[in-house]
Amino acid sequence: MSFPNEINPICTVHFAGFTSDTYKLQKSGWNIAAQQNAVYATIQLALKHKEAGLYALTNSVDYQDYAYSNRYRDIKLEFNVIHVSNNLIARYIPMRTSFSAFNAIDATPMYDETEEQNMRDFVPFRELDSNEKTEDIIIDPSEVSFWMNKILDAQKPKQKDIRDRVLKDRRRDNMKPVHDVHAKIISFAS
Repeated sequence: MSFPNEINPICTVHFAGFTSDTYKLQKSGWNIAAQQNAVYATIQLALKHKEAGLYALTNSVDYQDYAYSNRYRDIKLEFNVIHVSNNLIARYIPMRTSFSAFNAIDATPMYDETEEQNMRDFVPFRELDSNEKTEDIIIDPSEVSFWMNKILDAQKPKQKDIRDRVLKDRRRDNMKPVHDVHAKIISFAS
């Protein structure tokens, strides 16, 4: 099952007595930049309107609640413009970061399809299905290392080609785990 994943959501912006959103502001001539502070889990916007000669800076918004629950609840990020000027100077504004940490964003809403995955299906956690046909190879515990080295030596000349092909397939299939289990190596303690 797949579901739409919101890549860059439309965010509400409270601005000098009116309310708008990032998409409408961008369509009205505002350039928007954002900085995400991973330490404090916040996002802050900077805005510029070239024709009006205005610069604006919003408050920092905690995005953790949004990031973890936006698929299940209608939580939207809301910003309040706290500084507007024709000449914002960083030294006069209390900030946790500098203006150089901001990056231009495109506020056009975009979505992609995300495949629903269960963590138990991830390769490291995957249990063998009882339906999978595998061959049990029973080896004396003292010989496991010997046979593993034999397999690795036999594969060594082809390993790079195999890895490249698997990575290419995984990229094409949107990083879905691609693997088949053909055998289990079992050793019994003596």
